[in-house]
Amino acid sequence: MFKIGIAGFGFMGQTHFTAYREVKEAKVVALFDSDPKVFEKPAAQGNFATAGLGDIGGIAKFGDFDRFLAADLDAIDVCTPTFLHRELTERALRSGRPVLCEKPMALAVADCDAMIAAAKRAGKLLMIAQCVRFWPGCDEILAAARSGRYGRPLSLTLRRLGGAPGWSGWFLREDRSGGGVLDCLVHDFDFARAAFGKPTEVSASGTDGALGPGSGVAYCRADLRYPDGPSAVTVEGGWAIGTSFPFSMTAFLQCEQATLGFGIDPAAALAVYHRDGRKETPRLREGQGYAWEIRHFLESLTAGKPPHLCPPEESRDAIAIALAAVESVRTGHPARPT
Repeated sequence: MFKIGIAGFGFMGQTHFTAYREVKEAKVVALFDSDPKVFEKPAAQGNFATAGLGDIGGIAKFGDFDRFLAADLDAIDVCTPTFLHRELTERALRSGRPVLCEKPMALAVADCDAMIAAAKRAGKLLMIAQCVRFWPGCDEILAAARSGRYGRPLSLTLRRLGGAPGWSGWFLREDRSGGGVLDCLVHDFDFARAAFGKPTEVSASGTDGALGPGSGVAYCRADLRYPDGPSAVTVEGGWAIGTSFPFSMTAFLQCEQATLGFGIDPAAALAVYHRDGRKETPRLREGQGYAWEIRHFLESLTAGKPPHLCPPEESRDAIAIALAAVESVRTGHPARPT
């Protein structure tokens, strides 16, 4: 059984903590947070409800990252605020531990490249927690886009929207979170990257600074150009004005022989609408994407192979696409992902 240490015990660290309960191959044995008081607080607030923490009394807790790294751990799960991802990931890799790092990978493409280089130098696995690739229903859409199961993909529309994250002040600072487009829509830019590769160009429009000075681009609609792919790939959403706005995510893939919709039909998480009029509701695997991404991380460790379902190089490209969208919003012109 893998002994896991989670670095960062805010909302996402707690979300990962509850997901590990579904994974029999691993056990969380240590927690780190720069604010030790977080271990005494009730469950952290986020944009959806968690399953509840339960008892964490028997787990080692640290307020110092070096002491945390000195514990007996097989792998580190980094769930700190985004601006700390590069530093803590590199330190964990240098300690000889593989790393699962929460999305967004980092705030800049250069930081992503440095993290990948650090993993190669250490000879340790690095995976970014892009949970939507593993989300039951979304994983079926991704497989259909890649395989051509329903014919050639014609268009993909991805939408993700949630209330402004007023529960944690660092989110509303672009220099710490990247802003709503980077933090929220990186899921969808990554999904498009996984389905069709890296686009040649991004054209976007949206709102910049709507959540306060220095808050960044909170919302956008971005069109991704694929000369040899679908004629329309659109990503839309981000953070809405008002913390109480409900979170939602939808995915809509049109192929030559069918249309697949996630989060659209109230009667089914995923529905397939065939060209001949038939409606199919595939049976989905149980559980959340968080547990399935953790399983893939652990399976890759066991096999001694890279995480082929979620390579860090593609997570790096998702950051490049998100930053191109931000550039396009600000300049009013298309931008090329680096």
